[in-house]
Formats: sequence, structure tokens, C-alpha cells
Amino acid sequence: EAVIERALKEGLNLIIEGVHLVPGFLKKEIMALPNVVLVVITSPDESQHRSRMYSRSESVVTKRPVESYMKEFPKIRAIQSYLVDRAREEETMIVENINIEQTVDEIFEEVMRRAHKIVFGDGKEEP
Repeated sequence: EAVIERALKEGLNLIIEGVHLVPGFLKKEIMALPNVVLVVITSPDESQHRSRMYSRSESVVTKRPVESYMKEFPKIRAIQSYLVDRAREEETMIVENINIEQTVDEIFEEVMRRAHKIVFGDGKEEP
């Protein structure tokens, strides 16, 4: 939260990624700002989720081998389920990451909708 508050105060652009960002845990005042966008990205299909973890381990330098994550895969799925439940409760945007281009497009559209609101201040959606 302090990192976000500092970025807002200093006018910095910031992307924070990770499962430690739980919907409902940040101050309501922060979440109400149009330039703060929280998105929960899910991998709804379990086999696809596993496959992506293996692919990621091949393309990213990781501190742990993928096998250590696979051992904990049921817990990873439970965490994802918890985050999705919290996102629904908090009316946080949820994007199912089935296709990377579609996922990026959905998030980009939301960011642009918020930017439009900031620039025009009218709360109206872009046509």
C-alpha cells in the first residue's frame, strides 16, 4: 500500500504484479481512484494452467525449478480460487487468461476507460 501511495503522490506510473495483491485489502480511498486499476487474471482451465507454468519456467529465469511449483499446484489453484472469490465480492475486474492478446486487450480497454474518465471528468464511457 505504501508503494502505491508514494507512486500516486509522486505521479509515477506503476504496475505491481503478484498474488499478494488481494482484492479488498487495499484502502477503499485508493481503489476508488480512477487511475488505480486492480485486475485479477485467472487461468480457469487446470491443465492449461499447468502447461503455462511449465512454459514460463522455460522462458523466465526462476529461482526454483518448476517441479517445486507443481508439487504445490493444488495450493496454487486454491489461492487463485480465493482471489477470484475476493474479486467478485469487491467487484474487481476478473480476466480469464485464455488468450494473451484478448487478455491484454481487455485490460487495455479498462485502463483506457479510466483514462477517459480522468481526462474528461464526466464519468461517461468512451463511445
